[in-house]
Amino acid sequence: MVDMIDINDVPESGLLIISVFFKGYEDSYQNDSRRKLRNRIPRIDEKHNLDINLKPLQFCLIRAVVKGIGRSIGVEYHYSFKNMTPEKFKTLYKKINDVCQNFNIWSSHSILFADYVSD
Repeated sequence: MVDMIDINDVPESGLLIISVFFKGYEDSYQNDSRRKLRNRIPRIDEKHNLDINLKPLQFCLIRAVVKGIGRSIGVEYHYSFKNMTPEKFKTLYKKINDVCQNFNIWSSHSILFADYVSD
């Protein structure tokens, strides 16, 4: 079981990590997913006036061996954010979840928020 933080302990700044997994395999799924995540997720910040400075940082392929062949089974996008509050978090999480559930090439997704670690 994964430990989860309390909503009031959401970091003010950190990383948002969204992983999505494909329903099947088509050559265009990788680029379609990259464009969808790159374009739609930062717009949530603007559209809902969250002022969390959501910025795309990194795009990654999730690969696995399927029937003896290496294939992309999903993608992951990392974003930085600032000025997060529990209320902003609730809005952002719901809207990201809506985007991820309503794209017909994705079978599942995960949304993670990470805090920076310092000594």
